[in-house]
Amino acid sequence: MKKMAVLGVVAPLLFVVACTCCASARAQSLEATLEHKVASFDLEDSPVRRCLEELTARYDFTVGFESIPELPQTQPQKINLRVENGTVRDVLNELVSQDTRYKWIVSAQAINVLPVVAGEPWMDAVIEHYKVDKVNRDEAVDALLASPEIQSASGHRVPKRRELRSLPGVATSDLTRFSLELRHATVRSILNAIAKSDHTSVWIYLRYGKDGKYSSIKFTNLVTIIHRPG
Repeated sequence: MKKMAVLGVVAPLLFVVACTCCASARAQSLEATLEHKVASFDLEDSPVRRCLEELTARYDFTVGFESIPELPQTQPQKINLRVENGTVRDVLNELVSQDTRYKWIVSAQAINVLPVVAGEPWMDAVIEHYKVDKVNRDEAVDALLASPEIQSASGHRVPKRRELRSLPGVATSDLTRFSLELRHATVRSILNAIAKSDHTSVWIYLRYGKDGKYSSIKFTNLVTIIHRPG
């Protein structure tokens, strides 16, 4: 009886230690990625999204990008990015130094690039319990956006979701299915987890249309051609 009582105390402690070690290993892995040597990274006249897609394609890590709405009838702001004999961290630093509207942070074992000001408050909303079972990425996002914590976050609502489509697209039946459960996680970190589970490298949130009426959350591995619905 005494042995069972001891086991009842030790088992939860072992679980906590195991989770802590796992989190530490993931943190070290991301830190190693940030310090990965970059012999040459050179992109000219490219939007931030394109730079991030190319960077993750080369160095295999997850990025979440929260795009600032562009003014109607204008082209996205573009940058010339050149880093020689640096690191992935240097490339990210150079990116945000050229487009100062953005900053980058480490969040839940991913890199997030987001606006310095005027971001989306609901991205920081904490979801108490998020759980999906055998869903694809679109269904996972639908479940996330239906969370009551988002609807009540600072009184802000998510702009109407109207997805932008990539050409060529991926058939819904071909999308990866996965299960995911997270507790006390921000919307941003859950999107990071969805991208990881879907084996995609980049998720992109953007608003478009008159007054940013619509929103889209896309997942991509490589450079894609965006088709805006009429």
